[in-house]
Amino acid sequence: MLLKKRSKIGLFVVSVLNLTIIACAPGPYFVRTEDVSKEVKLWYGYKKLGTYVLKEDVFIRIIDLPLPNKHILVAPREKTKGIYTLHFSSPFSISEYENNRDEWDDIKGIVKAGTRLQCTKLIRYKPLGFSDSLYLYAKIINGPHAGKEVEIGELSLLGPESDAGYLHKPNPNLLTPIEKDKKTIGLHLNF
Repeated sequence: MLLKKRSKIGLFVVSVLNLTIIACAPGPYFVRTEDVSKEVKLWYGYKKLGTYVLKEDVFIRIIDLPLPNKHILVAPREKTKGIYTLHFSSPFSISEYENNRDEWDDIKGIVKAGTRLQCTKLIRYKPLGFSDSLYLYAKIINGPHAGKEVEIGELSLLGPESDAGYLHKPNPNLLTPIEKDKKTIGLHLNF
């Protein structure tokens, strides 16, 4: 009887230790992602398949998160002064980066002002034990990085919080929407 009790206690302790080790392990095993692009209200200040133009040069950076795409656009800190950025730091300016490239090995280049981005999807990031976040993706349409899909939340201002995370709207200092005129089928920039 005593042996049976000890076996059950031992099995319980081993199970708890295994769960503790697994729960503390980094990686995608305890993060779920969900494509929420069809939920119109979550787009908030953006439009699905909407096109936006960069008003400033920004960095393209690689991030280490268990997300479908690890490329992110981040503005120089001098362009986001006083504005809460979501997660990722950057050099103060383009010239600081160019003078010290070795210090920023996760930056893979500069995306120039005038580059067009088309919003493609919204991903809900659901880490176990933490609040959900929304990640907004766009495809780079022109320039040397054309065709790359990048996360653009860092070029956004935070809106209200939803059950999926904070909503985003374009930072007017960094992005300008391009509207399609139904009459002329022309493109107009809103500066």
